[in-house]
Amino acid sequence: MKKQNAKRRDFLENRRKKLIRAHSRRMKKTYGSNTRNIEQGRRGSNYQLPAPKIFSLMNNLEETLQYFNKVSNVIKKSDSNTTLYFDLSAIEDASPDAFMYIIALLNNNRRIQTLGISCAGNEPVAEGPRDTLNKAGFFRYVKSRRFHPIEDEKSQLRIYRGIQSDPKLAQKICDFIHVRTGNLIDRLGTKRLYPMFIELMNNVKQHAFGYGDTREAIFCNWYTYAEDI
Repeated sequence: MKKQNAKRRDFLENRRKKLIRAHSRRMKKTYGSNTRNIEQGRRGSNYQLPAPKIFSLMNNLEETLQYFNKVSNVIKKSDSNTTLYFDLSAIEDASPDAFMYIIALLNNNRRIQTLGISCAGNEPVAEGPRDTLNKAGFFRYVKSRRFHPIEDEKSQLRIYRGIQSDPKLAQKICDFIHVRTGNLIDRLGTKRLYPMFIELMNNVKQHAFGYGDTREAIFCNWYTYAEDI
């Protein structure tokens, strides 16, 4: 290897520092200044998807649906070189249904899965919606290098996932509801919910997915959540 003189070494070091600064400016321009929350994707097209301040299908239906329609349209024109960045930082109020819908989008969308589209994002800055995100077990379903799922048996909120009618899971949901009510609702009361969940599971499996090939079942999960409020 040819030995470099001091002048050449200084030139290369300064050039390296300039490249690093230029890269940092590009990242901030693409993703915003809060780059520490980013799980970087591959190079290519990048779409920043800022969520509305009130992120709830129950309390802000129209704006939240518009957000998910925008996400769906972006996914349709994305490819393997695309990074989708879910910017949740500005959320001030949220309900679990909206976070659950993000889980469904990321895990059920065939285009994301088959093309390997990169997805990244951050947490809400506000404590309330961030607490809802974590208590719902969001990171049990969405992989992250920075965050890890926290299993809490006393959790007041739980998201469940399934592919078909699942009697054991229906019973698990009923048991969770019974425990979280502090026995205010007896076993008979929560058992009345059991056939309702079974019917919902069957209806979704038979009518909502519409897949004919069992190999596509991996893209057809249903989600439900139970919350003690």
